[in-house]
Amino acid sequence: MDVGGLMFFYDLDVTPFLGASAGAHYINLRTRRHRGAVESADGFATAASAFVGYAFLRNTNVRADVRGGYRTAFIGLDGHGAHGVFFATSLTF
Repeated sequence: MDVGGLMFFYDLDVTPFLGASAGAHYINLRTRRHRGAVESADGFATAASAFVGYAFLRNTNVRADVRGGYRTAFIGLDGHGAHGVFFATSLTF
């Protein structure tokens, strides 16, 4: 679950935007060791994201968008955190 904000570039129904969020994320870590053994662990971590996107159908009732960005978890399962690029689509009513 994230709490964040978006900055739209134009006051139009179709517009690019920048965004950022912070929240708690569930992480499932799988590590492959020598000889094919797989170790796994899971848990929650505090995370932050920065992203860019393009909003469609932006009006008072609905918003659809596509976005891509970078997310990092500050406290991970192995003490090093988790991070990576993400791509998403959303539909908000």
